[in-house]
Order: sequence, then structure tokens, then C-alpha cells
Amino acid sequence: MVDDASAGIVNPAALGFMGRETDSAADNNGLGEQRGGWSVLELGAAGTLTGDLGDYLQVLANADFSKFDSGNLQKPENINKLIALAGTLGTISDNDTIVVNADAGSMFQVGHFAVGVRTFGQIGGWINDLDLLHLGLGYATDQVAGELRQAISDEGFDPNTHTVKYLDGDGYQQLIDAFGGSSTNNDVVNYIDH
Repeated sequence: MVDDASAGIVNPAALGFMGRETDSAADNNGLGEQRGGWSVLELGAAGTLTGDLGDYLQVLANADFSKFDSGNLQKPENINKLIALAGTLGTISDNDTIVVNADAGSMFQVGHFAVGVRTFGQIGGWINDLDLLHLGLGYATDQVAGELRQAISDEGFDPNTHTVKYLDGDGYQQLIDAFGGSSTNNDVVNYIDH
């Protein structure tokens, strides 16, 4: 049974009994005394993740970024985690989106009349162009290269016997350039590929 301004949507016939003199025995909800009112009918919001965006957000939420701090990159497992994280971010596309829906409804009633407003809105967002070139760590590349050289030494890795498996020619050269372009950084890039 409706006894407020929401009658305009829920049961418009009830408006005929509002603001009207009636026998109190026949008006057990007191509709005759309802001279006016305002009701919020609904208020809601919801979001939807499309594509693989939910998975990417989960990867970022689960990432332990302290593993990439200065001093921690000497451990091969941390380098593998950093490369895997970068690889995951590299697969984000414009099919991975977030859509947010919101709706609201309200009614205003005076006597036998009611006026209501309902509105619905939608907003969407997506990553058009993820800048992976400038995505980086918060310290100098020579410091990272130094830690990786220490890891090479600690692990006994021989970069001269390593055959590049995962990096393509452009990626290999971009890493060498990122580490300063010196041929001494080939060892570091071979270790990353390892």
C-alpha cells in the first residue's frame, strides 16, 4: 500500500484519495490527510568492467611494488615479476573499459497531483594509449644496471653464452639505449632476457 508521493509511479489511483475529506473508518492509511509530500524513489549507481580490465586491476592490486625497490632487483625472481607486470600492462587495449551507470528518481505531490522526475546517466572510460615507454621505476637506470650486474655476479650468470629468446631486436636495442647505450649494458640486457 502506498501512502506518500511515490503513489504517482507506484499506484497513481491512490492520488485520488490524498488531500480529501473521507470517513476515518474508510481511510485506514490516512490518505485523506496526505496534503503534500516529497519522496526519493530510487538512487543508485553501478559499474561494469569490460574486456580484461578487471584482471589487470587485480594484477596491479596483487603486485608487491616493494620487490622493485632499490636493492631488491638483485633477486632474479623480482626481475621476473617486474617483467611479467610490464608484459601484462602491455596487453591492455581499448576493449578494456569501465562503464558507470547512475539513476535517480523523485516525486513531489500536492493534493491529488504528483510530478515526478527520473533520470539516468552513463559514463564510460577506457585506456586509449598506454604509454609504456615512459612507465618506469623511480630511480636512475645506472643504479638498476648496477644492481643487475651484482645479480649477474651473485648468480654466476654468463651473459656471453646466453642466446636471446624473449626480446626482439628492437626491444633488445631499446633496453640497451635505456641503460645508457653502452655495450657494457649488453650483459644486463642478456640477464633480463634470461
